Amino acid sequence: MPHAALDAVSDRDGVATQTLRSTMTPMKKLLLTTATLSVAVSLAASLAGCGGNGDSSIPAATTTTASGTVPVGLWSGTATTSGASGAASGAAAAGTFQVDTLVLSDGHYVSFYGQTAGTLGMVSGKLTTTPPNFIDKSGVDLNLSLAAPVPSTTSGTFNATTLSGTEVADGQTLSFSLPVNADYAVTGSLTYLTGTWTSTTSQTGSFAFTANGSFTGTLASCSYSGSLAPTGTNNIYTGTITYLSTGCAAAAGTPVPIRGFITRNTLFFGGLDATNSFGVAFSGQK
Repeated sequence: MPHAALDAVSDRDGVATQTLRSTMTPMKKLLLTTATLSVAVSLAASLAGCGGNGDSSIPAATTTTASGTVPVGLWSGTATTSGASGAASGAAAAGTFQVDTLVLSDGHYVSFYGQTAGTLGMVSGKLTTTPPNFIDKSGVDLNLSLAAPVPSTTSGTFNATTLSGTEVADGQTLSFSLPVNADYAVTGSLTYLTGTWTSTTSQTGSFAFTANGSFTGTLASCSYSGSLAPTGTNNIYTGTITYLSTGCAAAAGTPVPIRGFITRNTLFFGGLDATNSFGVAFSGQK
C-alpha cells in the first residue's frame, strides 16, 4: 500500500521485504483489469509534457487498436483509497494515487502506484474475465513499506476506454479508474533503455543500462544485475533481475523475472519470485 511521504529507507532493496517509515499512512493500489475490449488509441504528435513518454528520442506512436477478452495495453490514471492500513501502520488511510498498469495478452499484469514522493509499491497477478467483468482473487501487493508482499483481490468492469474497479488488500479498498495510455503504442527499443535511471521510488538508487539491455544497479543497500529487452511492437519489456549482495530479501544469486514499460519519462519494472515471498519494484528517470 502506498505512502504519501517516506522518511526512512529499508535495508532491503526494491523488494517487498523492505521497511520504510512514512509520515503518512500507507496505501495501495491495484490496477488492471480484464475484459473484452476494442480500444482505439490515438497518440498526439508530441508526447513530451502531455502525459507521454516525454523523451525526445522516443517517437510518437501511430494509432493502434487492441481487442480480445483481455484488456491488453497500458492504463494510467488515478485511484483513491480508504480504510484501515493494516500491517503498515494500523491507522486509517486515505489519499489519491497515480497508477500505471501494464496488462499482457495472457492476462498477467503489473501495476505501480505512487504519489509525489515517488513510486510506493506494485501489484502483480493474472486477470480472469467474463466480459464485461474481471477479477483476480490471487493478486499480490508489494508495498515497499511492508515486511513482505500481501494478498490482494481486484474486481470490476471495463469498457472500450477505461478499466474501473476496486482492489482490497491489507485492510484497504482502492477504487480506480484508468484510461488507456497511448504510450503503449510506442515500439520498445534498447536505445530507449540505454543510460542511467535514477530511482523515483521511496528508495534511493539507480540502474545503468548498456546498449544490449544488460544492467547493474542498487536500491537501498542491495545491489543487482540483470537484463531487460523489448518483446515486440509495443511498449513492453521483459527480463530478469538477480540479487548480488547479502542481507537482502533473497540470497545472492537469486533471479526474479521482471516486466516493465516506459511512460512520462519514467522506466517502470518489477516482479516477484515464484512463491510471491519477495520481489523488486523500481521506477526511475534519466
